[in-house]
Amino acid sequence: MRVEWAKARARKERWNEEVELLREEMKRVMRSLKWEASEWQKRADEVRSDVDGTTAAGIRAYALRNVYLHTEFIVRFREEWDKTMGAAVRHWAAEEEREILEGTFMAEGM
Repeated sequence: MRVEWAKARARKERWNEEVELLREEMKRVMRSLKWEASEWQKRADEVRSDVDGTTAAGIRAYALRNVYLHTEFIVRFREEWDKTMGAAVRHWAAEEEREILEGTFMAEGM
C-alpha cells in the first residue's frame, strides 16, 4: 500500500511540476506577443518623414496589420489555453476519482 501511495505522490508531483512549467511558458508567450504588438505599434506611429505619402501609408498599414495579428494571437491563445486548462482539471479530477474508487488514493500526509 505504501508503494502505491509513493507512486501516486510521485505522479502528483510530476503533474504539479508540469503544470507550473506550462503556466510559465504561457506567461512568456503572452508577454512576447504583447511586446511584439507594442513594437509594431511603435513602427506604425513612427513612420519616417522622408518617404512619400503612399509608401508611408503602406508601411503604416503593414505595421498596423501586425499589431492586429499579434493581438489576435493573444486573444485566441488565451481562449484555447482556457479550454485546455479546463480539460486538464477535468482529467485530473477523473483520475483522482478513479484512484479513490480503486482504493489506491491516499491523503498526502499518510
